[in-house]
Amino acid sequence: MMRRKNSINLPMHDCISVQARVASVSEKETLRLDFSSLNIKCSGCQGICFWRFGSYIDIKSALQVGIGDFVTVSIDRKNLMFGTLLLHGLPFFSLLLGAALGSATLSNDAGTLLGAFAGLMFGLLVLRNLTKTMQLAPIVTKS
Repeated sequence: MMRRKNSINLPMHDCISVQARVASVSEKETLRLDFSSLNIKCSGCQGICFWRFGSYIDIKSALQVGIGDFVTVSIDRKNLMFGTLLLHGLPFFSLLLGAALGSATLSNDAGTLLGAFAGLMFGLLVLRNLTKTMQLAPIVTKS
């Protein structure tokens, strides 16, 4: 069986992919993709995946497509796992660390609660700044 490859030479089975229709193309190499008009079913995934980000998603891509063309949007499984781990793990770890520091500093339940809240807020702030600088960009190819 021959494996189909995408534009950055990842085997298609290493990606989770879905089809979308191009709704608009901007001059800044941004595609507005419509996921709502299709019966969306992701390939490469054992679970049921529904794209519920709203009707449209804007993705930066230099791909030359026209309005109404169909494209395949893929994300590498490793990037998806890393992004999920970062999204959920960093706030949880900072909450636990803040609770431990608050408990050690004030030696009571109020200190633990205050430390946990401060740690969670710190983790969310760090995560917000990380997502601005680090982008787990999807791969967009013409269908």
